[in-house]
Amino acid sequence: MNVFSFAAGQHGQYWQTNADGVCADSDTPEGYYLELREPSKLCIKTTSGGYLIAEKNGSFKASGLGFEKATRWEF
Repeated sequence: MNVFSFAAGQHGQYWQTNADGVCADSDTPEGYYLELREPSKLCIKTTSGGYLIAEKNGSFKASGLGFEKATRWEF
């Protein structure tokens, strides 16, 4: 099951992926897919096909090309 969504930061600007990672500084929304992968976990996929990966320093990158290496977010 996929859900298409937009993510906004606390100042009303939207998430945007770039070479440095994910920032909440865009005035234009960029869509993301929320993919349910396990009973209580999901992966976040960009419209360009990259999956979000949480880095050890707390940043996010959309460099994952397959859901096997993507971060699984628990809900």
